[in-house]
Amino acid sequence: DECYAEALNCPAQDDLDTLILLYHGRSICAQKQGKMDDALRWSSLAAASARLKLDNDLQIRTDVARGICLIYLGKVDEAMSLLEAWEHMHNVPVHLLTFAYGEYLLTLAKQRPYPEVLCRQIEGKLAGLSTDVPDPSATLPLDAAWAITASKLQRAPAEHISPAVFAYAELYKHQRLNCRAIEVLEFGAGLLEVHGDLLGAYALLKASTQMKR
Repeated sequence: DECYAEALNCPAQDDLDTLILLYHGRSICAQKQGKMDDALRWSSLAAASARLKLDNDLQIRTDVARGICLIYLGKVDEAMSLLEAWEHMHNVPVHLLTFAYGEYLLTLAKQRPYPEVLCRQIEGKLAGLSTDVPDPSATLPLDAAWAITASKLQRAPAEHISPAVFAYAELYKHQRLNCRAIEVLEFGAGLLEVHGDLLGAYALLKASTQMKR
């Protein structure tokens, strides 16, 4: 908080690009700390500032951060309206919509109660979008596939969870995205805990801890 406050008050850092990144970064930090009201405030400032620029990538990424905060705060309808507004614009590249739907689906899949109807709708939408992503070697198709799988695992039998989770963690490790692999393992551990499979959850958390080391 002190670092962000110092940066925001520095006269040399008052250009729009820097402000957007500072707002966006501070929002992500607040979100990681579970301070969703603060996260929403900073992400809203980032999104409002980003709208002053003709940069779809920056605008969608700040809007997605804002939408995720809204989902955590229980304002799902408001979050979905942001996404739908972008979808109805004709000049938004498919890879940005794929990113947005993937991040939304991962967030919704973690909610309790699990919004199954909405998640099924987004799964179908995301599956169609991800086939149109221009660069198959990029990580975006993998992110989209994992988001769909994570959502489906919420309604899958417990014995299907660990194999799928380990498989995706290995795919992320192969691309040297260890942070993403750790998130996958911890997501699976949380699911197994809900199912009462504490040994399975322990195995996933142990793998996660080893990666962190």
